[in-house]
Parts: sequence; C-alpha cells; structure tokens
Amino acid sequence: MAVCVVAMLATGCKTAPGSFYQKCGVDPGSARITQFYFSGLGMDHAYLWVVEPVDDTLIDAVVKAAGLVARKNLFEGSSLISDFPPWWDSDTIEQLPEGYCRDGDRQFWRVWIDRRSNRIYAQWFDT
Repeated sequence: MAVCVVAMLATGCKTAPGSFYQKCGVDPGSARITQFYFSGLGMDHAYLWVVEPVDDTLIDAVVKAAGLVARKNLFEGSSLISDFPPWWDSDTIEQLPEGYCRDGDRQFWRVWIDRRSNRIYAQWFDT
C-alpha cells in the first residue's frame, strides 16, 4: 500500500482515464479501462491499459491523436517492463493481428486490438 501511495505522489496521482488521455490524446469515453498498470519512478515510465469493449470510434481517435500507424506485427514494444502484471500476457497480446504503433523521440506507443475478446490493449513507454 505504501508503494502505491508513493507512486501516486511521485507521478501526480495518475489515474487510468487521466493517464490514458494524457498519453493517447483522447478520453476513453463510454469505454471502460478494466486494467491499468504504471511503472517508473525515475526516468523510464511505462503504462498499460486494457479498454473494453472494442470501440472503432475510440480506436480511430487514438490512432489520429497519437499519430499511430497500422502494423501487422508489432515487435517487442515492452522492453521497459521486465515483470508484467498477471493480466498482461505479452506473448499473446503481441501476436494479435491488428495493431498500431508510433516510435517518437524516446516515446513509444503500442495498441493491439483483440476483437475476439472485445478488448483494446494499449501501452506507452519512454526511455
């Protein structure tokens, strides 16, 4: 619990919807962020979100706002996270056929769409 409080203070109390808006450029609207993860109290930060249900309007808005491009195979986009939370199965997520990404100036965006489970997996990290 103390670690969570320290992390919240150090990161400006990042909330799942607030951080999603800050990093992806859009409000999730009526979609729900069902899982959220933040790591990084130093220079390297990493965020993970699971958003449900799949909403094409939200996907289009994120792609446009964050300047993402479609990729069939998103290469390892999770290099800053060595210990994923149990709900983030990177091996399965990174194999999803629909994905978008952007590699910016030491900032990286990854979004995978799992239409079968009706989930959007989003990741942002910096170095």
